[in-house]
Amino acid sequence: MKKRFTLLSAILPAIFFFAFQYSATAQYCASTASAATTDEWITNVTFAGINNPSGNSGYSNFTSITANVTAGQSYPITVAVFNSSTIAWTETVRVWIDWNQNQIFETSEQYNIGSQSVPGGSTVNFTSNIAVPAGALSGTTRMRVTNRFSTYAGPCDTFTFGEVEDYGVNVGGSGPPPPPPPPPMTGPCDMALPLLCGQTVTGSTLNSAIAQAPTCGLVFPRYGNWYTLVGTGLSITLSTCGGATNYDTQIGVYSGSCAALVCVAGNNNDGACSNRRASTVTFSSVSGTTYYVWVTGVLDSRGSYTLSATCESSVTCNCSNTTPYLSVNAPTTSTPLTISGCTFAREYNTINNAVAGRTYRVTSSIATDWLTVRQGTAGGAVLGCGTTPLNVTTTTTGPIYLHVNTNSSCGVQSSCRATTITCLSCTTLSAPVGSGEALAGEALNLPEGDLFVGNVFPNPLSGNTANIRVESPKETEAIVRFMDQMGREVMAMESDLFVGENLLQLNIGRLPAGTYFVMIQVEGRVIPRRLVIPRA
Repeated sequence: MKKRFTLLSAILPAIFFFAFQYSATAQYCASTASAATTDEWITNVTFAGINNPSGNSGYSNFTSITANVTAGQSYPITVAVFNSSTIAWTETVRVWIDWNQNQIFETSEQYNIGSQSVPGGSTVNFTSNIAVPAGALSGTTRMRVTNRFSTYAGPCDTFTFGEVEDYGVNVGGSGPPPPPPPPPMTGPCDMALPLLCGQTVTGSTLNSAIAQAPTCGLVFPRYGNWYTLVGTGLSITLSTCGGATNYDTQIGVYSGSCAALVCVAGNNNDGACSNRRASTVTFSSVSGTTYYVWVTGVLDSRGSYTLSATCESSVTCNCSNTTPYLSVNAPTTSTPLTISGCTFAREYNTINNAVAGRTYRVTSSIATDWLTVRQGTAGGAVLGCGTTPLNVTTTTTGPIYLHVNTNSSCGVQSSCRATTITCLSCTTLSAPVGSGEALAGEALNLPEGDLFVGNVFPNPLSGNTANIRVESPKETEAIVRFMDQMGREVMAMESDLFVGENLLQLNIGRLPAGTYFVMIQVEGRVIPRRLVIPRA
């Protein structure tokens, strides 16, 4: 008995020594992404008091930033992931929290926050809830947040695309209780912001919530911002033309309720705006009716925008000047036509051969001028009146007359202003300057008319963007597939087509040098093209 006691006395100190040494030197396993700075990465983590924006790095140690949680409680977590490419990628987010503090991220401590597509140039929030086990040890432990392309990562993986971030978690800390769940939504536009007549607001779709808007003459992506606007009984114009708008916008207008939206109008490109990717939509409103306005982009295009709401005032279109000045033929393309460089605000211009059913835009170089358009004769039926620019739609074929005044009271002024007219419903498909590419001459015969497809340019490719011009008689969709010499599909892209001229701009920077077959599919029909990609 005495010998056994002596032996244990000798062994136990050694056991405690080695156990202490292991505890003092044990570390969490390493994990990192080798190409985090090139394609996708974590831009923000929000969890139980953590709200940390971050940049692109293969691995970041943020353990000095600590979440405070309580055993047995549940907490929401949001991880924002940015895709810097121009192509949508499938991204995954997974989280581990070492609840038993053994410095090992175990399967029971793993949370799959989500796997979803992130559009190119966009940030998408991955959200879920993390329940703290009732038996979680008190004290500070570690949380690992991992974003990986395509498939979920393991806790100790080294991989190519994505990012890893570590944080501290204090169990039993004095942080705030978990926030209450959000109120139930009755429709996609519950969080719409109010918009007033005459108001101009700025916004961004870079981090906007995911909410699907119904089609409204256009197919909308699942992101954007909602606004509400009360009808006046007169026409209302909504526009993203000018200001902070820096991407390809779309606008949809709906009536009804947020839970049951009814399409009123939609617009993609305002061809008369200096930023041709901006949007302008005009609709006749019903007094007292609430309209829901959806501002979004084309496909995965996101950015900042300026949105203005202009409401028609209750005026009478009674201006009818008696002095003619210059005549032109109505334009047959979407290119603006100068009527006069020096019309006085007491004269009218004559535009001959206007076509019934076409929409024309007339302008004056003086922004405050009041324009009135009549048809048939100089004093004939009024098509519309208002400040510049003014859009009108003809009801008969023949001349229309542009009367220019200084205000709605038909004020006059003997000083020069330039006037122009643009056919908004006319399209011209032409090759870009210097491309040497003419329209291919191939057409798809659709019930709505012929759909023309141009060549791919530049060819051979220079840079990373291939372009294809398409003139469509209807709103539809094009699928462009790139095939290698073995007939294998190596890339595919989808693009919305709108009535008139479309320019498909395809980022194919990831394709290596070679000769590719480009298959353009529209309405179940395929038009082939060939593209040579040289790489330095």
